[in-house]
Amino acid sequence: MRVRVLLAAAALAVLGAWFAPAPLRAQAPPTDRPEVVAVDFEGNSAFSRALLRSAIVTAPTRCRAALLLPLCAFGLARDRDYLDPKVVRADSLRLVVFYYERGYRGASVAWRTEPEDRGVRVVFNIREGELTRVESVVAESADGEELPRGITDDLPLVAGGPFDLRLYEAARDTLRMRLLERGYARAEVLAGSFVPRSPGAGAEVRYDIIAGPRARFGPIEVLGAQKVSPTVVRRMLTFRPGDVYRSSALLRSQRNLFSLDIFKHAEMRPQLDAEPDTIVPVLVQVNEGATHRVRVGVGLTTDEALNAEGRWASRNFLGGARSLEVRGRVSNVLANELSLLFPWAM
Repeated sequence: MRVRVLLAAAALAVLGAWFAPAPLRAQAPPTDRPEVVAVDFEGNSAFSRALLRSAIVTAPTRCRAALLLPLCAFGLARDRDYLDPKVVRADSLRLVVFYYERGYRGASVAWRTEPEDRGVRVVFNIREGELTRVESVVAESADGEELPRGITDDLPLVAGGPFDLRLYEAARDTLRMRLLERGYARAEVLAGSFVPRSPGAGAEVRYDIIAGPRARFGPIEVLGAQKVSPTVVRRMLTFRPGDVYRSSALLRSQRNLFSLDIFKHAEMRPQLDAEPDTIVPVLVQVNEGATHRVRVGVGLTTDEALNAEGRWASRNFLGGARSLEVRGRVSNVLANELSLLFPWAM
């Protein structure tokens, strides 16, 4: 029995693939471009081939899914890729940028093709060069003001590690986010680096921090609330006027408003241009969705004959963004009549 089911499923899969749209079936190969059957890398030691493959566009012909392997053996259900020299040259530049961002500033990439039975193999030859490391990391106040304790501790970019541009930017973002969490709503962090030309020299990294004055939340204005009272919106916020400014409080408040399931959109807009600079008013913009939802379903089963189910939900019951849901279900309808019409099924 199992063999019959498997054969039937395979037959249906073959027919489905054959009558499917062109992307699922084998594509007609271009007359002037060979098929790419493999992509390989030479000279890479710092990064795996799988990671390098994820950084480029050129890919070999492959099966669309593991479940379709039987079809792929017959040339069906394959994603076919054909050699495009422009794309491969662009991939070479992508790999150079990939290495540069991770500290290999002198990396170079060349490519070639090798003939295979059914097409060509694309090979990227990589010269990684020497890794540029971080010589020093300095994070100081640019205006001479004392920084809060712990702001510059445990940054993603560290002395002795690779001069990774992603970590370089992450360290700047980390400094700014820490300041925003301490009440410095207008904090800015300027990043700079210097890499000497001499071989083996490390990068000198500096972050100039402009913290500005410590601020508190000011007046809260609510826009877009019509069916829901602005008072209800303010109640869902995790901050009040006079609280120390924290960016995480804005994010948590936005999540709270979305959890009411009545707002299609909720946005927190701190007014950083307001005066004085120690007070940050907040504009809360909300867009309301439908306050009621009705769902109805009808089914036919051998146990309960005809049955129906309905749901009515209010997302703003009696105001205040309260939720109320009423469900109703009717079953065993027309059981006798259906048993006469379909005695074999009842």
